Amino acid sequence: MGLKNIFLSLLLMFISVWAAGQKIKYKDLFLLLNAKQYTEAEPFLKKYLKDNSDNPNALLFMGIIYHEKSNKGDVITQTEALKSNIDSAVIFYDKAYKVMTEKEVKKNDEYYESYKRRDLRTGDFAIKLSDVQFDLEQRMKGLKERKKRVTTLRDYYGSAEALYGKSVEQFKIIQNNYPGEKEMMLRSDESRIKSLESLIGTFDSCMTAFKNYKSTSQLLGKTGYNQTLIMQEIQDFKRDGSNPSDFTQDDLKIWDYKLWAQHAQEVIEKEINPLRESLIDYDMEINKLREKLKKDSIDIKSDLVLLLKKSPNSNLKKIDPDALPASVFGMKIAELEYAAELVANRPFRDSVNVNLRLNHLGSELDRIAKLDSISGVMLIKNIEKEGENYKHFVVGAYGTIEVLKSLVKA
Repeated sequence: MGLKNIFLSLLLMFISVWAAGQKIKYKDLFLLLNAKQYTEAEPFLKKYLKDNSDNPNALLFMGIIYHEKSNKGDVITQTEALKSNIDSAVIFYDKAYKVMTEKEVKKNDEYYESYKRRDLRTGDFAIKLSDVQFDLEQRMKGLKERKKRVTTLRDYYGSAEALYGKSVEQFKIIQNNYPGEKEMMLRSDESRIKSLESLIGTFDSCMTAFKNYKSTSQLLGKTGYNQTLIMQEIQDFKRDGSNPSDFTQDDLKIWDYKLWAQHAQEVIEKEINPLRESLIDYDMEINKLREKLKKDSIDIKSDLVLLLKKSPNSNLKKIDPDALPASVFGMKIAELEYAAELVANRPFRDSVNVNLRLNHLGSELDRIAKLDSISGVMLIKNIEKEGENYKHFVVGAYGTIEVLKSLVKA
């Protein structure tokens, strides 16, 4: 332990013993204050000021003590305490300013050594009241400005944190309503589009608040925080995106809800919605060809080739590899192919060429086997459940799911 520390320790012991029974002498207390032993000196200074509330230097140091405390306060977790210390510092600086006089500065010049400056006119070192007052003015101005910035910083931080929490909750509501992302896309409606837009808006507001927080943090200087955003992409709809983030961490990992919501919105608007209409249109074309075959009993094989080229199945498979409408189309087209085969072979029913008739029969059996296979697969499907993903198609083409189920059974 150095001689200075030993001296200060002995001085502190002396003041403690002295203060227990008698009034504290400021000149003894000043030694601790001048050595910046503020923690040790604070209780004695408060006690001293109860009986000596007009001592400018004591008021000045009380302001300095609160000023120091405000510099150590956590701007995020101790905001109110920090602002309280700033207010206290300003109050004591202001009191010191109001009772500070030229006589005081000259009489107790040893208390104001830090303000000693060379007089440019005389060349002598001296302490001026104006220098002390200017320092107090600057301290109060700086503290008031810092309080504003701390308040603004905390508001922006709180907004960013709250808005991110709201983003998490908005995403979880969407997440919990569907068994998977595919279902969310396929079952989307106007209200879902609005919820995606709302999520984008909330997340955008969160990012704006965080950007303002970072800008204010730079103006404020050292805050003890230096958060860097690490945007995480939502890749697994059911596993990602539901956990909150700790905004006090320097490596701040957050889910990129905007990227996910914009992608979902784009798929729904550019792929799902146009596809819905095309499914109904395609089903109608199959029905028209079926009616044509029934009415005219003509060969429609060329029409079937053209119909297959128009199939929306390739686009549908990008979203749902085992889509209900694709199975329905497959079943109805297989039925058309069988019926078309019957019509095409009808002129040869009475042919004496047995091999030709056997070939035709084999072809017909192949067609009906295909239809049987597709229909069998359709029967074991949970049509009611899968129909939820294609409500627009089921209602638009068949009215109800029961009608569609009856068609498959037939």
